[in-house]
Amino acid sequence: MKQFNTWVLNTTIYIIDFLYRGRDFQRFWVLEVIARAPYFAFISVLHFRESLGLRGEDHVYLMKEHFYQALNETEHLEEMERRVGWIPVEEFEYDETRDRSYDIKANWALYVDNYLEGFHIPFVHKDLNRELDYDNYQTELFDGGVLQIGIANEGETTFDIPEESPDYGLDVAAYYYWIFPGLMLNFYPWGLSVNLVVPLSVGSTRIIYRGFVWDKRMLGKGAGGDLDKVESEDQDIVEATQRGVSSQTYDRGRYSPKREIGVHHFHLLLHKYYR
Repeated sequence: MKQFNTWVLNTTIYIIDFLYRGRDFQRFWVLEVIARAPYFAFISVLHFRESLGLRGEDHVYLMKEHFYQALNETEHLEEMERRVGWIPVEEFEYDETRDRSYDIKANWALYVDNYLEGFHIPFVHKDLNRELDYDNYQTELFDGGVLQIGIANEGETTFDIPEESPDYGLDVAAYYYWIFPGLMLNFYPWGLSVNLVVPLSVGSTRIIYRGFVWDKRMLGKGAGGDLDKVESEDQDIVEATQRGVSSQTYDRGRYSPKREIGVHHFHLLLHKYYR
């Protein structure tokens, strides 16, 4: 099954790359539509069963959960519009030279855990830590997602934030949005890096990167200056964590109330939707 899923994923991406290479149309949105197709097909089946009068307890539960998920999507957009709506995403240009795809030997949830906690930054990302003010790193929760705000050290690259923004006056180096279960939207002064976390098996995950450039002058600067290096460092620590949790001596630890509120929120969502 793993080989088949990998083949389907690779084939789909290859076809889309071939069809849309060199065209203005943003292929990311095509990928998103394809990703949503199974969801809409499933919803259609649920409505068809309802029309036939087949409403068991499982059916009602699934209808409620998918309704809540659709509502969450609206709330995600409203949250991002409120916080980063001033960023002119319509001016972003897809840059295929920033495409990346990495296969890592770890469970997908461990990769998300790593993304959602900041206390590994000083120890794993030495260069990134010089860009960010670790003591003022912020994490905010919303229904179905997490926003992390990287505050820049003095003199480092930041957004030029307008007065109407709730973050006006802050030296923001990056906005890191995570949308349950595995979508990451990373806004930098140069543009947007999209990460898609794709489970391949219990112990392997594919991370797909897509880049959309806003200001070429900012490329190579600030918190988003060397994403390849940051990704490589994250892969090493996540794979090491996978080996650790797979050992017979592993036991769960306590959450850090300051640095792991995003991780705790993620785990609550896992319990809610995958119980």
